[in-house]
Amino acid sequence: MASLADASDLLRLLLNGGHSAKAGYLAKAFRQTGRGDLADEILRSMKGAGYDVRESSPFEAGHVFRRSRRPAAPIVVAWRCFGNRCGARSSRCSPKRRDFRQTTKRIFATSAEIYRTDAYHSLSIEGYSVTPALVERVRQGGWDPEHDAGDRRNHDALAARGYWQAFQLVKNEVEK
Repeated sequence: MASLADASDLLRLLLNGGHSAKAGYLAKAFRQTGRGDLADEILRSMKGAGYDVRESSPFEAGHVFRRSRRPAAPIVVAWRCFGNRCGARSSRCSPKRRDFRQTTKRIFATSAEIYRTDAYHSLSIEGYSVTPALVERVRQGGWDPEHDAGDRRNHDALAARGYWQAFQLVKNEVEK
């Protein structure tokens, strides 16, 4: 929800499907997360199209939300929620100081294990036609646009290569 700049994509789906109950849930959710402007836009559009929309909360009672300063990527919001969930239990959610190096090694080992799947899904969502085999070939350095005409022409391989390079930059910064 925090990644939405406006409600236009949601409204297209809500209006085309006549989803007045879902519109009510979304409007209330946006209002509860400090995005009253989007809530009002949803209500105004749905009511203007003749739908009876009533706001109702999809959240459990007692949840408190803060509004982000600007739209954030879903992964950023997820990490913030995780940190908020830990709250007073943060000592149980964070590694102990003496375990930091070992924990860091485990984190990097896990990220290396899931890289191929993560890259495949991320690039596919962006509309690239990649395969796990292509992602792995790029990761292992088997992609060579200077000597392989197919690699030079392969737009999808370029995307996979860019993803690998970005992954490496983030990993190196985290290691620092």
